[in-house]
Amino acid sequence: MSDKILPPLKQATGPAFAHPQDRPGMAGWRDRSNRKRRLQATLQLNDTELVEVLHKMWEDPDAQGKLSNHPEFVHRFVPTTFENTNVHLEEAARVLHDCVKKEIIQCLRRFGAPGLTGILSHRYSTRYPKRFQFCFMWYGNKPTLPPLLAELPNIVLCEDKVDPASKKPEI
Repeated sequence: MSDKILPPLKQATGPAFAHPQDRPGMAGWRDRSNRKRRLQATLQLNDTELVEVLHKMWEDPDAQGKLSNHPEFVHRFVPTTFENTNVHLEEAARVLHDCVKKEIIQCLRRFGAPGLTGILSHRYSTRYPKRFQFCFMWYGNKPTLPPLLAELPNIVLCEDKVDPASKKPEI
């Protein structure tokens, strides 16, 4: 047993993005989900911020890419309130993670990296400590990453062994 005393878990007060005027039941869930989407749509990271967040994700091997244990850092990019609702830290961290993924994909599209076939967003490095990586699948000729992303250890290219054109959609 450790001699360290752990702080108590923070209790969330109601569902994330909850507003008193939300409708009951599934309609209320849709209200909260739409509110989260609107928040995600307002977030944009410039290249410097994107690299800064990616470095922070790499430095913290326990974060699983979400940065939930760095509230000050997360709330530099995601507001603590949105449309008169409190944005819980866990949700803010998810929103930031989704924003980073969106910005990486936009950067790849601007650069025009041909051969990319998809993203496998939940991969962990093979060395200890395990660290979150964004893994982009490619097939054919290995694409070149944009200079902005090329030197980041949490952006990796993974070869797709099967031609994506031959894959049949699952039913």
